[in-house]
Amino acid sequence: MMKFSGKRSQIELTANPVVSSDMRQTIKNVRERPFQWKYESLNFDIMRTKVFKERGKDKCSEVMEWIAYTMIGVCTGLCTAVMSKLEAFMVHEKRLIADSIIGGREANLIDGWLFFTGISMLFVLMASSATVYLAPGATGSGNAELIAYFNGVNYPKLIGFNTFFVKLFGVIFAVIGGLCVGKEGPLAHIGANVGAVIPYFPFPRFNYLRNDRDKR
Repeated sequence: MMKFSGKRSQIELTANPVVSSDMRQTIKNVRERPFQWKYESLNFDIMRTKVFKERGKDKCSEVMEWIAYTMIGVCTGLCTAVMSKLEAFMVHEKRLIADSIIGGREANLIDGWLFFTGISMLFVLMASSATVYLAPGATGSGNAELIAYFNGVNYPKLIGFNTFFVKLFGVIFAVIGGLCVGKEGPLAHIGANVGAVIPYFPFPRFNYLRNDRDKR
């Protein structure tokens, strides 16, 4: 019979002749090297306590909760506006500079192409480098990782200031660089980062939202 006990879920083996030698060796290895998971579950214990379940919410708490939701929507919308304006402006400027280099002369086509390709590669390089070295949690659209997080998986570096800024400017640089990407998927991830910060604003009753369940 196996019994799970201890803070690190170490396995203790009681006398049982049915257990094979391979199983005994496995249990011995687990004792020597406790479980170390890269992805851990979020804390559900607090949300199941009697105090948490029966704490209740007054009218003021419910109003402040809706104010928090409104702030998340407004801030995410502002991020969208900034992204759209910067992308449109930079793409337009890149095209204007390339056209000015060409100047309507066929002999300058190579120079114009080199500038257009080089500046695009530079922006893509900045976006990819920032993602790899500064915020690995900003990789991809973030939708699949958010689904895991909403279901209780504590995905490393999915939420954070580095992830937010790299995601925001990484998408902008990728669009300017000419990659086939858009804002739809990444905006869900950006909005999630905004939503994780809003409950920590020094507003009354926002402390009710500072737990894993309400943040998800």
